[in-house]
Amino acid sequence: MKIEYKIDKQIHQVIIKKDDICKDLIKDLKFYKSDNRLLLVYDKRISKDLVNDKKKKLKIHGIKYYSIGIYGGKVNKDKKFLFKILSILSKLEFTKKSVLISFGGGVVGDVVGLAASLYMRGLIYFHIPSTMMAIMDSCIGGKTAINFNNRINLIGNYYHPKRVYISNQIIKKIPQKEYLSGFAEAIKCGIIDDHKILDILKVNSDLLLKKNFKILSNILYRVLKVKINYFINDVYETNNRLILNFGHTFAHAIESALMDEKINFDLNHGEAVSIGILCEMYYAGASKGYYFDIKNILNSFNLPTKLILPRGINKTLLKKKIYKNLFLDKKKIGIYPRFIFINRKDKLPKIRELSNLNKIDEVLHKFII
Repeated sequence: MKIEYKIDKQIHQVIIKKDDICKDLIKDLKFYKSDNRLLLVYDKRISKDLVNDKKKKLKIHGIKYYSIGIYGGKVNKDKKFLFKILSILSKLEFTKKSVLISFGGGVVGDVVGLAASLYMRGLIYFHIPSTMMAIMDSCIGGKTAINFNNRINLIGNYYHPKRVYISNQIIKKIPQKEYLSGFAEAIKCGIIDDHKILDILKVNSDLLLKKNFKILSNILYRVLKVKINYFINDVYETNNRLILNFGHTFAHAIESALMDEKINFDLNHGEAVSIGILCEMYYAGASKGYYFDIKNILNSFNLPTKLILPRGINKTLLKKKIYKNLFLDKKKIGIYPRFIFINRKDKLPKIRELSNLNKIDEVLHKFII
């Protein structure tokens, strides 16, 4: 299965396969007339068998490759990781016809993509997403970034991978908690655009929990098509592409607060988006029937619907931090932060401001407990 789209008259592809993707990768190295020099940057949390398999097949085909591994946690989404990649590219004297491949989740993809855009103002870049959040969301769209001064994605730009390779071999190795977190993005896309996604999720949740690839590949195709439809004519996020941020205004504020306060709480990005979706629906005054319908779908994929903090954490202080972070959101252009207003299934999403301060307090009181 392939999804093809154009950015600035250049063709980009997402390849979704049940089996190995290395044949496609080797073919694409020839297609782009690379100089057969390649740097593979991978997340050390990925199964060693998967990483070694890619290395072995590159070697067999005569590709002169180098590789570095890094732990793809949020703590490494920083300038140190970025400049480490750039330093290696420079030391190895890579050219614009050399290839940089990211093999990891959102952190690895964002930082490696940024490095690919900066080195010689851009070299050939491929991406192999290894987490469900990356597969469902960040693998396409071209957003690259690092966190800076405790602010998420403060430094970045837009640089699209020429190829994205999604493999069931990788999906089967994703831990269940990480696998399920990606469905927050699928649910988001079902809410903002393709309602059929929600219907498929409802009927097939048991099979999807077991990673049924036939149904999952259909979901992936629909989710990625939704995302492409929103960014294809708004690459730099000046208008409708912002709708893809549904749930993220509150999600990023929560993530930043936990990071700022150095709270060791096991909440990944997809889980934060899950809470953020309900926060924004509640703020928008969504109808009870629609709100609880979405809540039930989130529950069916074991996604959190509230941030339930352990004892010993100052909840009042954390809520104040989340409140403050809402007003630091990068979508903000006026006095108030912006969010995506959705209150009924039959209404199109709209970009609005979080201007009701009392309502914000009410949301935080309801969802942070």
